[in-house]
Amino acid sequence: MKRLIFITTILLGSLALSAQNQINAYQYWFDNDFAAASTTTLTPGQTVNLQTDIDASLLTPGVHIFYLRFKDDNGLWSSPVAQFIYRISTQGSGATNEITEYQYWFDDAYDEAVSQTIPSTSNFQLISDIDATALSSGVHIFYLRFQDERGQWSSTVSQFIYKMAEDQVGLASNNIVAYQYWFDDTYDQAITEPVTGTQNLMLATDIDATNLNPGVHIFYMRFLDSRGQWSSTVSQFIYKVQETLTMNNEIIAYRYWFDDDFSSAVIKPVIPSQPFFFLQEQIDMTQMWKGEYTLHYQFKDTLGMWSSPTVDTIEKISLPIADFSYLAIQYCDSIVVTFTDNSIDGDEYLWDFGDGNTSNLVNPIYTYYTPSTYLVSLTVTDTILGIDSTLIIPLVINSLNSFASISETACDSYTAPDGQVYTTSGIKTAVIPNAAGCDSTITIDLTVNQSSTSSITETACDSYTAPDGQVYTTSGIKTAVIPNAAGCDSTITINLTVNQSSTSSITETACDSYTAPDGAIYTTSGIKTAVIPNAAGCDSTITIDLTINTVDVSVTQNETILTSNATDALYQWLDCLNSYSIITGETSQSFNATQNGNYAVQVTQNNCIDTSDCYEVTTFDILESTFSNNITVYPNPTDGILKIDLGENLPDFVVSIIDVNGKLIRQTTYKNTKMFELNLNVQSGIYFLMINSENKKATIRLIKN
Repeated sequence: MKRLIFITTILLGSLALSAQNQINAYQYWFDNDFAAASTTTLTPGQTVNLQTDIDASLLTPGVHIFYLRFKDDNGLWSSPVAQFIYRISTQGSGATNEITEYQYWFDDAYDEAVSQTIPSTSNFQLISDIDATALSSGVHIFYLRFQDERGQWSSTVSQFIYKMAEDQVGLASNNIVAYQYWFDDTYDQAITEPVTGTQNLMLATDIDATNLNPGVHIFYMRFLDSRGQWSSTVSQFIYKVQETLTMNNEIIAYRYWFDDDFSSAVIKPVIPSQPFFFLQEQIDMTQMWKGEYTLHYQFKDTLGMWSSPTVDTIEKISLPIADFSYLAIQYCDSIVVTFTDNSIDGDEYLWDFGDGNTSNLVNPIYTYYTPSTYLVSLTVTDTILGIDSTLIIPLVINSLNSFASISETACDSYTAPDGQVYTTSGIKTAVIPNAAGCDSTITIDLTVNQSSTSSITETACDSYTAPDGQVYTTSGIKTAVIPNAAGCDSTITINLTVNQSSTSSITETACDSYTAPDGAIYTTSGIKTAVIPNAAGCDSTITIDLTINTVDVSVTQNETILTSNATDALYQWLDCLNSYSIITGETSQSFNATQNGNYAVQVTQNNCIDTSDCYEVTTFDILESTFSNNITVYPNPTDGILKIDLGENLPDFVVSIIDVNGKLIRQTTYKNTKMFELNLNVQSGIYFLMINSENKKATIRLIKN
């Protein structure tokens, strides 16, 4: 139990406050823990009807004291009210705890308590006769409590009752002769109204509440019988709204129900109407049996308040409506159908089973023997009014025995559904029980195909995958089974020879590149693999520990000096323009050319020999020069673009291009220049470059490719 539902009504009159004083807050706490008191503000009012959940989740299981007090708008607190409560253990408790039993006894005779179990329910309204014949005449106390599905009993409620003497009870003509009512504690203002003596009184009257203040009140009522005995007082909370709220109050909906079936109440909205509402509604009672019913109806206003129920007695006249359902049970020689009447207002029944037979029973059982579709009809008649209703439903009765045809293809033989074995093709017949246990005749269009056999000879390396997917690694006679063209087993006998692959390893050293036994070319060192056929025609895998040696044939040129970049090597310089002939005596790492030409070096390094590219020396094309610095012209021979380095910055000089016939091709003047480019855009041949600066002069031979 995590929460307490606390309901109380506080009237300012009971606090002896002034007429205008109002309650504006309440405060509660448990046991002596006032420091943890919880305070909640309220909408100020002279009357407070407190209905709220109180959180008790932090309390330990067991007995506790609950305190409650209220505060008015003068800041004064009422005296606290206290009540013992019992917090049950949460173990085993659930959100769906329900009432399962009640118990009652009289006076102090708890040992004679009567217990009565009930179906589990969250809400229970006890309406029952209590046997009080053993009680003596006079005043007694009646005790009552309820038990939930966890075995916990509720608090016991008690009430004084009065048992009359038997001579008083025996007055046969006892009637109700008056009723009395009052509000709150104003019994001295009780109103007593006489009524015509009757054993059953339905009181429908207006009660004057104009003198009540707006808010919650208690309405009390009791009845007087012809013996002068008053009934027990019944009471009910009522709420009087402010008159200003009711000035424009209107009816916005109504609801109605029959007899005590409030759960099936029908609610319908209406166009707001004030102050009168005229209800004219057709209520569908076609599915209700003829007879007398009690109609209850209420009206709802814009404040959300429902009026007191108005009760009327109406009679539904006979309106026969035929309706039925059926259940068919199939047997081998028949089908038995049980018909169930679902009609309304029928006194007489006439069934027509669609085959010429009829019945007057309410729920007949009929047997069909022939498959067909039958139009079954039910006519219900009201014998007093002489009106009737008929419903016709088509009833399909299928064949009890069943028939089917299938096409089957089998290999070598076929086992029919009835167990018969066939080895030839043709039309066959099988009879087996169907789902109803009757004969099911099956016509079989049967094709019987034959299996086949063959043999093959196979040679494989290391392993062999047979036609059926089986893998073999040894030689011998093997068998594979696969589908043949007809879809049957084809058994293949395999004369299998399995040869083995081989492996070997070698160590190899090569210059620049190595061609492996399988033709692959490698230019780097490392472990390489080559696969070639062995003597058996299978893979021979050769692992090669390969070392690739290289020769550094790069050369660095500094004008006429050529230097091999290779170290720890042997050198031989060559004349490229003389068929790579050896230049006698030039075996050093560097070579200083003494004339123009193309030169290369043959390098012996890491037991390998390789020759560099040819490098061109053209410095010796200077035919004449009176300049103090060396003049460099490159490349020479050239494809067109020449670069000239004068070795110094000249303030003013003239550059001329002259062909071998002495004809001036081009002439250009330069100022303050050390290096410049020329585009020798002429035909191939020999030309002369002339540079003149003051009293200095240089002539250089040029070769245009």
